Amino acid sequence: MALSSHRNPTVVELTGATKVSSCRTPVAVALVVAVAGIFLRNHRKEDPVMPNSNDVIPKFNDEQIDLILKHFRGNRELVAKKPADSNFRPETRTLPLGVDEFREVHLKSDTCLGFYLLNKQDHIHCCTIDIDNHPDQPDPEWRDKAEQIVYFLLEQEIPHVVSTSQSGEGCHITMFFKESVEAWLPRSFFKFVISYLAINVNEIYPRQDKRSGKGLGSLLRYPGFNQSQFIDVEENWKTIFPEFHYVHPEQLQVVCANFGHRLEPEVTILTADGLPKSVAQIVNRNT
Repeated sequence: MALSSHRNPTVVELTGATKVSSCRTPVAVALVVAVAGIFLRNHRKEDPVMPNSNDVIPKFNDEQIDLILKHFRGNRELVAKKPADSNFRPETRTLPLGVDEFREVHLKSDTCLGFYLLNKQDHIHCCTIDIDNHPDQPDPEWRDKAEQIVYFLLEQEIPHVVSTSQSGEGCHITMFFKESVEAWLPRSFFKFVISYLAINVNEIYPRQDKRSGKGLGSLLRYPGFNQSQFIDVEENWKTIFPEFHYVHPEQLQVVCANFGHRLEPEVTILTADGLPKSVAQIVNRNT
C-alpha cells in the first residue's frame, strides 16, 4: 500500500514566477490521514524501531552536524546549555556554535545544548510541534498523534523533519524557512493543523509570537542528545538522517485557504496600564 506520493518534495523554494502546487481537498485529506493511520496501527511492529543508548555514538558525521546547525537556528548570539542535574542557562557567544563543539559537548557528554528560536526581530527560521510523553504525564497516543500530523503535512506537500525526544519517548515535528519569518505565521499554521485534526497537542515552539521585556523567548533542544534521533514515520519510525527542505511562507497560506481558513496574527488586547488583558486579569486576582 502506498501511503503517500509526496515524501520529501524537492521543489520547495518559490520565486515570483513559481506556481504553488495545488492542495488536496479537505475530504480527500481526511480520508488519506485516516487510512494512513489505520494502516500504520495495523502494521506497526510490537516494538517500533526506536533509538537506544547503545547506538548514540557515533550518531552524526560532521557534514550532518553542519546541516543540523544550518537549519536548527535562531538567536546566533546565544546558546542554551544544560549540564546534568541542572537547568538550561543562556551563554553569550562571540562566534556561533560550531561542528566540533556540537559533537564533543552535545553528542558525547552529559551536557545538552539548545537554541533560542526568536531572533532580535522576533522572526524565526524553524517552528516545532512538541508531542510529549513524560512519566508524570503519559500520553500513550503520542505516536498516533504524530502520524496524523505527519501524513497531513505530506499530503499538503509541506516539508518537515521528525525527531524523537531525548528520552526516546515523544517527538518533535519541525519545518524550516530559508529566510526568517514572523513567528506568528508558522505558529498559526500548526495551530490550524492541530485544530483540523482534532488532536490534543499543546506545545508549539516558540511558545510566543514575540519576546516580552528582556525575555529570550522559547528555547529548543538540538536533536541528537541522549536517545534523540531523526526518524521516518512512514518506515515504522526507523532511524534515519533526513533531507532538509525549506517551506515557503506562501505555502502555509495556500494550504489553509484550501480549507477555508486564513492565517492571521493574534490580536493582543491591552488594558489602560499597557498590560495584555490576560496578564492584567492575573495581576488583579493577586492584588
